[in-house]
Amino acid sequence: MTRWKTYRNLLQVELFHVAKMLSFGGVLMLHDNWMPSVQKVQGFISANMPSLQNVTNPLGFQCCVTIYTKTKHDQRKWNHFRPF
Repeated sequence: MTRWKTYRNLLQVELFHVAKMLSFGGVLMLHDNWMPSVQKVQGFISANMPSLQNVTNPLGFQCCVTIYTKTKHDQRKWNHFRPF
């Protein structure tokens, strides 16, 4: 996900659509993970999207890229939300 790095755009527009388009085993990469807006989206994913699992970067980099893979169908109810 690359476009605008505002929290609102990343979460409400890009993440919503990308998560729906990903097939099982598909990979989502967030770059510039040092930015507060991207870190907030990572917090939302960790707390609210159990279908996306964080995986270790195969190149060993901690900085700049966070990788998730889709492991199951999203079965959350329409009103699901956990604070993060």
